[in-house]
Amino acid sequence: MATVNSSGLHSLATLIKRLEAAASRFEDIAVVLDPASGSATGTRRESIAQPATPASKVSVASPSTPTPTPAAPVAPAPVPAETPKSAIAFQEKVIDAKLKPFIELTKVFAGPNVVESVR
Repeated sequence: MATVNSSGLHSLATLIKRLEAAASRFEDIAVVLDPASGSATGTRRESIAQPATPASKVSVASPSTPTPTPAAPVAPAPVPAETPKSAIAFQEKVIDAKLKPFIELTKVFAGPNVVESVR
């Protein structure tokens, strides 16, 4: 195996510290939405209130379970719109008058693989 030089370990430790600092900053600016009013509040989450541990003292611990977020209210079903006249005309003039007879004629003389590709 290749040996790791000391500058490589130093870089890794520096990267870990920088990552922890960036994560800490993100946690500091995190905002929790108030589900009752829908407005943003400046309250901090429980996980943010805990101080960050240095990289050298990180221990393996069980992950904390996140608090479940309340379900969003269900929107009322949209009222179905009328079918446009152009769609009705297309259905009558193209689909019913041209395509369906073509498919029926194809079923008479063609094999099953051709019929499937026509559909």
